[in-house]
Amino acid sequence: MIRQLAGFIGLVLTAIVVFGQTPQQLPVMVGTLLVVDNLDKTEEFYHHLLGLEGRDGDPRARLTWYPVNPFLTDMYGVQGNSRNFFLRIPGSELILEPEQFNLATGKALHPRLQDPGSAFLILTANNINVLLDRLAKGVAKIVDRGPREAWIQDFNGLLIVADPNDIHLQLVERN
Repeated sequence: MIRQLAGFIGLVLTAIVVFGQTPQQLPVMVGTLLVVDNLDKTEEFYHHLLGLEGRDGDPRARLTWYPVNPFLTDMYGVQGNSRNFFLRIPGSELILEPEQFNLATGKALHPRLQDPGSAFLILTANNINVLLDRLAKGVAKIVDRGPREAWIQDFNGLLIVADPNDIHLQLVERN
């Protein structure tokens, strides 16, 4: 067994030297997966209302169904088809990936902000009042307009909203 392994390693090293190729690095994608009930409303919220741009162009091009990857079947226990898209978080390397499964049978969990382990995305806005008007006309739910006490000296405004899937976001406007 050890001889076979040593022979295989020698063959790989020889191929690298002979062909002058080094193993290529795969691009690293750092992000968060949002499993959602309605991908169309999610796209409306994140792309149209908040203005997040697609990593691969217009996110609406990815709203078609395709077979679920076996890796996702093992991880989430879902069958059938899936659809998703990728959005860039401005000013960072973070990618937001909303995904919808057509045969998911579990009940959606909607953690409250005070629940242990609950997390939410924090985004910076240029003008929180203009954003508030846009969100109020769209599919967002305003959860809290945030404190305006003196101890928040770096912020002009703070807004906590819920997307159409009850996932919470904190929007802040810096001074």
